[in-house]
Amino acid sequence: MGSHWFEGFESRTFDIDGVTLFARVGGPPDGPPLLLLHGYPQTHAIWHRAAQRLADRYRLVMPDLRGYGRSAKPPGTHDHANYSKRAMAADVVGVMRALGHERFFVAGHDRGGRVAHRLALDHPQAVRKLCVLDIVPTLTMYERTDMAFAQAYYHWFYLIQPAPLPEKQIGADPGWYLRHTLGGWGSKGIAFIEPEALADYDRGFCTPEGVHGACEDYRAAAGIDLEHDRASRQAGQRVACDLHVLWGARGVVAKQFQPIADWQAACSGAVSGYAVPAGHFIPEELPALTATELQNFLARDGINQRAGLFTTTDHPRRLHEPQDPVLLRPRPDRRARRRLRRLRQLVRHARRGAGHGGRRRAGRRQWHDAVRVRPRHGRLWQERLQWSLRRQLAAARRRDRGRGQRRLERGDARRRHAPMGLQGPPAVLLGQGRQAGRQDRRRRQRRVARRDALGPARDALDAADAIAHIPRLRRYARLLVGDAARADDLVQDTLERACRKWSLWRPPGAPGADVQAALRAWLLALMHNLHANQWRQSSAHPSVALDAALEPRHDPTPGTVMRLDLERALALLPTAAREVLLLVAVEQVAYAEAAEMLGVPVGTVMSRLARAREQLRQLMDGAPAPRAALKVVK
Repeated sequence: MGSHWFEGFESRTFDIDGVTLFARVGGPPDGPPLLLLHGYPQTHAIWHRAAQRLADRYRLVMPDLRGYGRSAKPPGTHDHANYSKRAMAADVVGVMRALGHERFFVAGHDRGGRVAHRLALDHPQAVRKLCVLDIVPTLTMYERTDMAFAQAYYHWFYLIQPAPLPEKQIGADPGWYLRHTLGGWGSKGIAFIEPEALADYDRGFCTPEGVHGACEDYRAAAGIDLEHDRASRQAGQRVACDLHVLWGARGVVAKQFQPIADWQAACSGAVSGYAVPAGHFIPEELPALTATELQNFLARDGINQRAGLFTTTDHPRRLHEPQDPVLLRPRPDRRARRRLRRLRQLVRHARRGAGHGGRRRAGRRQWHDAVRVRPRHGRLWQERLQWSLRRQLAAARRRDRGRGQRRLERGDARRRHAPMGLQGPPAVLLGQGRQAGRQDRRRRQRRVARRDALGPARDALDAADAIAHIPRLRRYARLLVGDAARADDLVQDTLERACRKWSLWRPPGAPGADVQAALRAWLLALMHNLHANQWRQSSAHPSVALDAALEPRHDPTPGTVMRLDLERALALLPTAAREVLLLVAVEQVAYAEAAEMLGVPVGTVMSRLARAREQLRQLMDGAPAPRAALKVVK
């Protein structure tokens, strides 16, 4: 073997509760302890390149997990509990304590990352910081399983079949299966794997016990591990330390999941990370980057909890400059960036000083349009928004009155000049002119009667009446867009459109009818249509939600956990189900009104509501997220 193969490391064996574990130990004895865990179908040898770069600073411990490599591979039990991540976490904690390390850093790739996740939950006092590579929480991955994920990670569902089916089939040619698996997930086939490492993988996997141990690992993950994860979620248990996640830009995790957001939901500490230009086996494909990321992350005293990281899709330069990882601020959405850019231009224009008075007035109008009515919350926001809406409403009423007067004038001119264009005998001309005049007079009378009937009811309302519906509009907007800032933008856009389209609102004509309920229904319908238009016009682009990235972390209480679980469950519901659930169950809107707002039959509203309640109940119980089998086309 090459001279670089774990040079300076010693091979150790440990007896932990009757299970023999093999580990490589190296680095300065007084250095900070760092536990490195491997994944499937590999051994501790996956870290051999990165370990040479970390050994001068950290005391490295690289064990073979139970069922892998040179560690023991006991037969699985009926519930596979002896291969659970909880049992494996207890194994490696025992190894670290046997070496005299009570608190240590942890980094895990693939299955090792899942063991590290459970280790941080079961032994929070032992983990100083946690780094996971190319995974998201196991429960999250199972909940979001679809056809694409099942096809890419077929082994998740193949290896959990009852013994001895996968053991017999893989055992027919375990070497071929091992190379097929390694070559299918890497970005360069198996060319990045050194012969020494491949020989170590062969020695650990290509035996009946090695194949059985790997299958038991996955059987436990699909059974008892999910029970443990659900119990931890229901108890509000989250990773308490800071977490750093790296995932391969060419791998399945990058295509199917959102690692930053998924880990933020599972952690109370700060979460950072980004995608790297690799496949699944990051420590072997990019050993220098892996070592640099670990050193930078572990050396930081703490990560700003109000910061996030871009993905490689947002910042391709990170693919070309991995040697200098940078902590970046979250990326706002496209509308916010355009508004911020325009606001900065106006600030520069105001500082330089405008030209003549017209430009100054135009600049003030542009400034008002750019900043709109910030801040969004509190009494000041309500007063400024009411003032703005009152001005827009008055302008809309003047415009409507002027438009009506111009229409009447055009009708009079049309009547005066219409006979001049007629052809025929005088009697026919006279009859046609009289008939046209009578029809036009009837139209004018109907228009005036309708205006006289609706005008007082419409004019009696003021901007304050629309302001009173803001809480309900904000709840509905938050449900539609899922982000507080964008929801406030949608509320303001809806109210401004209502002012522009004020003449289109038809107050109820029946005596004693609830005018405010009709106004609320009209505003909600406007918001629904406006959001649909904006969604159709927007192009799909990855972004990090500002509220999610900037939200401070707190220790969860039972009430907070229930609220977060409910918010996550509502976010996983289809949009159509969320709309009906909010309108009928929260806003107490009648079925007929909800159907009119959404533009669907009443029966559709009732069926959507029933399905939404059932899906919400299942999600709160821990069932997978629903996926629509049919696409609804309106």
